[in-house]
Amino acid sequence: MEPSLRAVERGGAELEGAGPDGVPAVGRMEPSLRAAERGGRFRASEHQHVRYNPLRDDWVLVSAHRVKRPWQGQLEKPPPEDVPRWDPKNPLCPGATRANGEVNPNYEGTFVFPNDFPALQPDAPEPDDSDHPLFRAAPARGVCKVMCFHPWSDLTLPLMSLPEIRAVIDAWAELATELGASYPWVQIFENKGAMMGCSNPHPHCQVWASSFLPNEACLEDRTQRQHLSQHGIPMLLEYAEQEAGRKERLVVENADWLVVVPYWATWPYQTLLLPRRHVCRLQDLSDSEKDSLASIMQRLLIKYDNLFEVSFPYSMGWHGEWCGSASLPSISLPAPCGSYRASTPCRSPHRPLPAGGLQALAAPCPLLPAVAALCHRPQVHGGIRDAGAGTEGPHPRAGECSSEGLGEPGACVPGLSWVQPLAVPCAVPCRQLSA
Repeated sequence: MEPSLRAVERGGAELEGAGPDGVPAVGRMEPSLRAAERGGRFRASEHQHVRYNPLRDDWVLVSAHRVKRPWQGQLEKPPPEDVPRWDPKNPLCPGATRANGEVNPNYEGTFVFPNDFPALQPDAPEPDDSDHPLFRAAPARGVCKVMCFHPWSDLTLPLMSLPEIRAVIDAWAELATELGASYPWVQIFENKGAMMGCSNPHPHCQVWASSFLPNEACLEDRTQRQHLSQHGIPMLLEYAEQEAGRKERLVVENADWLVVVPYWATWPYQTLLLPRRHVCRLQDLSDSEKDSLASIMQRLLIKYDNLFEVSFPYSMGWHGEWCGSASLPSISLPAPCGSYRASTPCRSPHRPLPAGGLQALAAPCPLLPAVAALCHRPQVHGGIRDAGAGTEGPHPRAGECSSEGLGEPGACVPGLSWVQPLAVPCAVPCRQLSA
């Protein structure tokens, strides 16, 4: 029987397995038969399909029509907004005593200190040799630091002034330079909100430097190297140029940066922050690019908050070119090749509901369905982009705990019609910086 007939009998398109480069085969049905089975012309907002993620070299199942299903599952309460500005019992506050007995200085800006409960330590012993290839272990060493953004516990990044956000970016760049001299990978990330696993409401992030490349970094390194080799242009540089021209998923932009909902997004309200020029690492940014990064971060994060008028929970992290490092015998890496582009992704596994609750969404599971499944509309960028349209800044909560210089956030963002929370991943030079 012909493939197209077998597909018609089965009620769907036939997949013949993986094609070249591991790409799933496309349905073999004739176009007219495919259209008939779909009930008319294909619409991305209504009909299931798979989308290719070039960074991960995998496919995402998009089933936007499932967003219509009734929900009787878990609902999260809105985050509490009565966080005290200073709490002597909060170990991240100025002058407070931490778990190890050390007393924080009375800092007035950013504050960096070694994580008191680090996931990585620089002097951990090596594991014994394995007696079987299915039970392997390898050395893992590194350094973990915590960075407080501000001395006030009731502030978050979107409520901080532009100079304060710029100070955070400067501290990120300094840490990336310092730790990158000894370790090949430096991961800067923030989990905001208790439902994202954040253990303390004080505005802070973590910085992990490791003797190995994490799985995601290894995968992105391979795919971006391949793209540069095949096409002669960094992947995320080309992607940013395409999205800037199409404007279909564009959320906010300025002269140096743009924020998009990735074509391959797998999380509700996921965004990707990209520089317009080829930048490999945070520390490679010029002063003017750091200023414009502070501005677009503020605009994006305010939009997130305004979207449902809550302090929006998210996870974000910078991805950039890994750092060349000597004296690391436990790993073998090719030299950085400029294929990366700095980038920052921001994502949240929760969907706020109009009634003031938050619908808990299961994280995409790559083990069970074999592909990550996106069960919300791919056009979610419009909701983020237009959040706070016509307003002068963050939702009203901002006025209750603004720091110096925040008085009129709208004045800092000319033509402000969007405001949303940030996701900041970095990409590599065969990678490009992304967030």
